[in-house]
Amino acid sequence: MSDEDIASEGLNLSGYHGKWRAAKEYELVNKRVDDSRLLPYWERVRLTFLELGGEFIGQKYGESH
Repeated sequence: MSDEDIASEGLNLSGYHGKWRAAKEYELVNKRVDDSRLLPYWERVRLTFLELGGEFIGQKYGESH
């Protein structure tokens, strides 16, 4: 499983694929050159997707309910 697959777990990418693509592009363009980011790239993409109005439909990876 790729990092992208893990990050996209529980998100409705089929209904919001454009928002996922926009989130990835946004985080690539706005990356910092220093190491002061607190979150890894894929976590930032995941959060940006949700901030853009993407839909969460399931459990996040690592959760077991």
